[in-house]
Amino acid sequence: MEATLRQFPFLPPLLLLFCLCACSAQPVFPEPPQRTASFHREPPADAPLVQITGRLTAGHRDQSGVYPVTSAHNALAVRLATIRAAQSSIDIQYFIFRRDETGLLLTRELLRAADRGVRVRFLLDDFTTGDAGEILVALQQHPNVEIRLFNPFPHRGPRALEFFADFHRLQRRMHNKSFTVDNRVTFIGGRNLSNKYFGIDNKVHFGDLELVAIGEVVPHITRQFDLYWNSPFSFPVQAVFEQRPDGDGQRRFAEELERNGEHLLLSDYGRSLQDSPVIETLSRDADLWYWGQTRALFDPPQKVAYTPENSGQFAGGELMERITGARRQLIIISPTCCPAMTICNG
Repeated sequence: MEATLRQFPFLPPLLLLFCLCACSAQPVFPEPPQRTASFHREPPADAPLVQITGRLTAGHRDQSGVYPVTSAHNALAVRLATIRAAQSSIDIQYFIFRRDETGLLLTRELLRAADRGVRVRFLLDDFTTGDAGEILVALQQHPNVEIRLFNPFPHRGPRALEFFADFHRLQRRMHNKSFTVDNRVTFIGGRNLSNKYFGIDNKVHFGDLELVAIGEVVPHITRQFDLYWNSPFSFPVQAVFEQRPDGDGQRRFAEELERNGEHLLLSDYGRSLQDSPVIETLSRDADLWYWGQTRALFDPPQKVAYTPENSGQFAGGELMERITGARRQLIIISPTCCPAMTICNG
């Protein structure tokens, strides 16, 4: 490296100039391919989650019920239960999705829901797709499943070079995390979809907090999902990844899903998922939920194309107003950039 720098003394200034230009340039987003807009669905009146949430919210009109899920084990158990109860739709929006035991198990459950006629929409940020690309393309083959990638990379060269070549656009990522089933139950918070977030990884365990929410806030979460899903910054996965699975590939993929699912669910960890008491308890006791007025804040998907001067249009502006306007109590939980916040003015 030292020899290279001696031979080409102009290289460091050029690299610095390149990085500065990449950081300051106006973002230019590629023209999105043809897509069909879709929106959240209303489930049938007799759907299990409609019946359960209707009973729980009956005495809390115009309020939201939230329950903090601090246990990684319970976070996966409740997700599996809601997927299995779904009858109409599942809308998923995440920053990270991994092809590991958790990712494969959730994929199997989503495909089984799709086999029942449930529509699955999966919106994933493209920054860390990595080994999940193959699984996403395979999922897309199901007629009831649609995958889109937010702010995608070109996928024509090394990720680092693509990142710096279009830094101003590609550094604007979607950190929103929501998992909404039948437009009645939603999970929001810090957890992504991988072993590290559900207590399965042997080396790393992220102690994240998220909320399972019902009531008034859920339609707001589904509307923001629709905004991101239908935005020009969300591309169909087949427009980003070129590989297409053949019949043998699909069969091997299905076998891998079943093998992984059976192995995980028959383990001590998996059996405890089936026996988790939190699902039945939350389903019958409204007093375990925290009830109140809520407001969902989120950045607009157009942030990808905004210049720094327009950053005041992000959710942080209103969030700061609410922080400075708090009169009685302000509670913030923020391990990274995705805080959970409670503001009391009453």
